Amino acid sequence: YEDRYILVLILALSLLLQFNELFATLGELTCKRMPLQLCNIAAYLILISIITKNRNLFLFNILVNVAGGVIAALVLDVEGKGILYWSNIHYIIEHNNVIIVPLLCLILGIFEPITKKDYKKFVIGFSGYYILIFIIGTLFNSIYKATGSNYFYCNYLFMFDRDTAERLIDFAGMLFELEINIGSVTLYPIGQIVIYLAFLGIGSLTYIILKNAVKKKEVV
Repeated sequence: YEDRYILVLILALSLLLQFNELFATLGELTCKRMPLQLCNIAAYLILISIITKNRNLFLFNILVNVAGGVIAALVLDVEGKGILYWSNIHYIIEHNNVIIVPLLCLILGIFEPITKKDYKKFVIGFSGYYILIFIIGTLFNSIYKATGSNYFYCNYLFMFDRDTAERLIDFAGMLFELEINIGSVTLYPIGQIVIYLAFLGIGSLTYIILKNAVKKKEVV
């Protein structure tokens, strides 16, 4: 058990160090680069969950972050610079570790297998996270719209920018057609609700798969 624990701990530490190295490379921390995006915050939450043995954080990592990492891997955006460009290599390594480390924690018995009781915690945890970044993202983008400063632009969970969503998934642009403007605040009610339900659905599917795939076993 100690060997398995050290393995996932080292992998989680490498994920955190690798993600933080991006800030040193970019030279600044903008609102967009703050670790609030689903897979970015995972670099911190995965390590914290392993050190503290916090099951609630683990459930967020295994059911939400893994789902987010899979989505990111499927819609890899190389920006026309090729898959070997440094930021794309960073992107691939980060999201692979976001998927691999929580799964290893489950498979290697660092945390108990998923149960029915865990699903409620997952829904509450993800809903709380979504509401938080919706509020923060709406606030930052309203400042961006009012001031024109790119420092405040952000697109957490791709729910604030129609062009980016449409570039990643062709039909996604239609979800942003209904737009509500209140001063400098812009809301996309259909798109933002659909994005919430989509992530909730993918997390639910992940829950069903892992609940049936990984059963409790004796841990030496």
